[in-house]
Amino acid sequence: MGLAALAGLSTGVGGGVRASEGRVRHEVGSPEGKAMLELYREAVKLMRDEAKFPRHDPRSWKFQANIHWVHPDDDSEEALQAIFSTTGLSPDEAEKVLRHRALAIGATSRTWSTCQHVDAVEYYFLGWHRLYLWHFEQIVSSLVGQDFALPYWDYGKNGSSEHRALPIEFRESIGGSQAANPLWYEHRNPEMNKENGAGEMDPADVSPSAAFQSAGLYLPDTRKGFNSLLNTSPHGNVHVAIGGPGEDPGMGTVPTAGRDPVFWVHHCNIDRLWEIWRRSEKGKADETTFRDEWKGATFAFSDPMGELSEMEAARALDLSSLSYDYDDLAAVVTPVGAAAASGGKIIAHLASSVPMEIVGRGGAASLEKSTAIGGFDTSQAKAASVELEVRARGNPGDRFDVYLAFPKQAQFKEKEVRVGRFNVFGATTKRDPGGATFFFSLDASNALKDIIERGLDGVTVRVSPATKQTSSPIYLDDLKLVLN
Repeated sequence: MGLAALAGLSTGVGGGVRASEGRVRHEVGSPEGKAMLELYREAVKLMRDEAKFPRHDPRSWKFQANIHWVHPDDDSEEALQAIFSTTGLSPDEAEKVLRHRALAIGATSRTWSTCQHVDAVEYYFLGWHRLYLWHFEQIVSSLVGQDFALPYWDYGKNGSSEHRALPIEFRESIGGSQAANPLWYEHRNPEMNKENGAGEMDPADVSPSAAFQSAGLYLPDTRKGFNSLLNTSPHGNVHVAIGGPGEDPGMGTVPTAGRDPVFWVHHCNIDRLWEIWRRSEKGKADETTFRDEWKGATFAFSDPMGELSEMEAARALDLSSLSYDYDDLAAVVTPVGAAAASGGKIIAHLASSVPMEIVGRGGAASLEKSTAIGGFDTSQAKAASVELEVRARGNPGDRFDVYLAFPKQAQFKEKEVRVGRFNVFGATTKRDPGGATFFFSLDASNALKDIIERGLDGVTVRVSPATKQTSSPIYLDDLKLVLN
C-alpha cells in the first residue's frame, strides 16, 4: 500500500465488555462520575488538613504526592527533619513517625520518588501508575467511609472541544472563591484554570492514535512501543498543557505533578486507555511476551492504615485481582499508518556536533535546506516518519510541534502541514548529568502524501514550541525524515 492509499483507512482496537467484578470507574461528566468527584473533593480536603493528617502520615496529601516524586519543597535534609520530627512526642508517637519516615525514604521499603520516569524506556510506567492509583483509591474509600471508584477524565471523548477543557469541578468557585474548592489548584496554566471561558487543549494533546497503532507494548525501537507512545500522547502532552509557569509548574513536571488533584483523574484515563489496549487481540497476544518478567518486580506503597503495602508488578496485568473496572472500554479508532517499521530510507537528516537549540518566544529549528523528495519512489512507501533525538536539562514548560513545510516559492495558502507533537515531561527526573534524552517517532505519512499530491519536490522539517513560550531550552541532537 502506497502513501496515497493511507488516507481514510481506520482500524478499531479494544473491546467494550467489562471482565471483572467490583467497583466501576466512571467518566467525570457522568452522573456516577460526578458523585465520585464529590467524595474525592471531601477526601482531598481531609488529606490536606495537617491537623488530622500530619505530613509524615502516609495518608496525607503531600505524602501521597511524594510517592510519585518528591516535591522540591520537601527535597532537602532540612525539610525531612521538619516533616519527620519527633521533638516533644511520646515514645509511641515518635515510633510511628520514624516508621513513616522509613516508609518514605527507608533503604528497604522506600515509597517516595518511585514512579518510573527515570530513563528513556520507563519500562513499568503503566504498571506502576496502575498500582499507585489503586492504593490511592483504597485510601480515599477509607477516609470517606464509602465505596469509592476514582473517576477518569476522558479529554478525547467524542472529539469534542468541551471535553478538552478542565472539568468545571476543578476550577469552580465555592462561596465565591476558587481557593475554597479543594479540587482547584493555583499552579496551573492560567488559561486552563479559568472558571469561565477556560482554555481547551489542542486535539493533538489528547490523541492516543499513535499508541494504538503500535505492534506491541515494548518494541526493539522503543519509540514505537505502546508504552512509550501513550507516555508521550496523551499522557505527557496533557501534563504539560495543564502545568503552570514559575518554579512550581504543578502538572508540568514529575516532582510537582502529584499535588494537583487533576493528576489522579488524568492518570485514571491513561490507565483506562491501557486497559482498552490490553483487551484487544493485539494486546492479549503481546502480553505473553513480558508477563513472566513482570512477576520479578515489586513496588512499595501505603495501605489505608498508613502501613507498607508491597505489590508485584504482575498484579497490574489482572484487573479482576484488583476488583475494579471501567464503564467504557470501547475500541479506539485510529487512522492506519503511524506504526512505521524501523530501518526505512532516510531522505532528510540533520546531525550536528553543535545541536540546534530551541528556546524562548518564537524559537524554532529546521533542516537548513529543503530536501528534494522527487527523486525517491514514494508510490511503494507504506509510511513516513519524522524521527527525533531531543535533549533537555530542565523544564521547557511547553509541548513542541513538528511540521513539514512547503518550499518558499510554493503558491499555496497553507505553508506547512503539522506532523505531530511531542513533550519532554520527565526531563527533571531522568538520571543523566548531560541532560535527559528523549526519542520520538512521529507519523508523517499523510503530511508527506499531501505534499506529493501538490506536485512539490521539496520539503523542510520544522520544530517549534506549541505556544512559543518556553522557559528552558531543548536541543535537537538528531532529526530524520524517513520513508518506510
